[in-house]
Amino acid sequence: MSIFRPLSDPADPNHYEVAGVKVICTHCQNQMFYENRVQHKIHEPAYAEDQYTGKMATALICSRCSMMLTFTDKPDKIVV
Repeated sequence: MSIFRPLSDPADPNHYEVAGVKVICTHCQNQMFYENRVQHKIHEPAYAEDQYTGKMATALICSRCSMMLTFTDKPDKIVV
């Protein structure tokens, strides 16, 4: 069982943008990514000091070098 839940077909990397800016891999400068939903833990100051809440995020995984970029808001897919 995988911790990732694919949103796009693994054979189909896509171009994405966030806040009007095209997403580019910071490691290899690639512009094609696979999209996944991931859960990440965020410290909520309203809770006790050692409690964390689980929130869902969107991870874009570079199709060339596999670096993962995580966004709390869903990136927009660019249709080329």
